[in-house]
Amino acid sequence: MVAVPVSPSERSSAHLVSPASCQACGSPLTGELAPHACAHCGEPQPVQASEGQDFFQALGVPRSFRLEGPALEKRFYLLSRSLHPDRFAQRGPQALKCSIERMSLLNRAYRALKDPLQRREHLLELEGISGKKTPQAVPLDLADDWFELQDVVMESPESAPQRLQDFVTRLSQLKSERKARVESLEMRWEESRAGTQSPDREALQLLARELETGATLASLERDVARLANRLGVTLGKSE
Repeated sequence: MVAVPVSPSERSSAHLVSPASCQACGSPLTGELAPHACAHCGEPQPVQASEGQDFFQALGVPRSFRLEGPALEKRFYLLSRSLHPDRFAQRGPQALKCSIERMSLLNRAYRALKDPLQRREHLLELEGISGKKTPQAVPLDLADDWFELQDVVMESPESAPQRLQDFVTRLSQLKSERKARVESLEMRWEESRAGTQSPDREALQLLARELETGATLASLERDVARLANRLGVTLGKSE
């Protein structure tokens, strides 16, 4: 998967919609710290009610599945160094309060965006697509294999370790196939945004379904781990 670096131009266009002027000195809020702090007087700005809704805007980065980790980290640390409450301990209660609120917002945004799974869920939510990781029904053929495995455990326990390992191998294959589909769908959406056509919402809807599939496979994987522990079997890890 190709990562998207955080370029200055994208960062500028991704900034939050913020008050036009500093709440302390009245100067326009511009520069790389906007809208978090005033470039003229350095005063941290009150957090607006809408700012916590879009973590991409909060960090001033493009809305993308493929953010570049080091660039995202660099952006976060630049903002956090400038807004850390220790810098405003002597500036009065209002400045301290604003810096604490700003840091809370930035920490939540960074935690979400540095994790690919949380980033994916957040982007889908911003695009109006339900992307919660809610397990769905296990695919019929996989469910049959699971029930057969449990029958083997009851009726032929000596065969159970190998059958369990076979099931883990199958589960690993399904996870790999799902990962490839997710990456393909993310690329498809990114390319649609880069072109002249409208963003590909069907790709996002299919991604939301893949989140459900992923939750199902993860739940089944936990069931397998519990069964292996009960049998005292050490399994090769799935990918």
